[in-house]
Amino acid sequence: MRPILGPLFALLVLASAAAKPAKPCVRLRVSPDRGFAPLVVTTQATVIDPRHELWCGDVAWTWGNDGGSSETIDCDAYEPNDQLPERWSTVPRQHTFHRPGQHLVIVTVRRAGVSVTRAVRVDVLGPAGLSDLAEVR
Repeated sequence: MRPILGPLFALLVLASAAAKPAKPCVRLRVSPDRGFAPLVVTTQATVIDPRHELWCGDVAWTWGNDGGSSETIDCDAYEPNDQLPERWSTVPRQHTFHRPGQHLVIVTVRRAGVSVTRAVRVDVLGPAGLSDLAEVR
């Protein structure tokens, strides 16, 4: 009887995963994620959104050094029969960190009450090197 339970359990798990669509999420790429001040980083967010809940959403950036910015994605209006991509990316952005320390780069994508957030730490070194990382921003 045991050999039957393993495949049956696997089949039930696969069926429940297929019936439940994935929630949207965002991936954040920051390059480089450490270096000496002034450090210029390039960031890009990729949104994985199988149910299209965040299509044409607003993107807010927080840079961790008292800076922030936002953008609205320029896209075509959604029509019921349109084939929308499940994955889309923001335009790469650059930001300069002038002060040493640990900074969080945070991106939040919002639309109609749905939001997803992702953060990445950036380590900015000063003339003294690693000792500057004691200050957390």
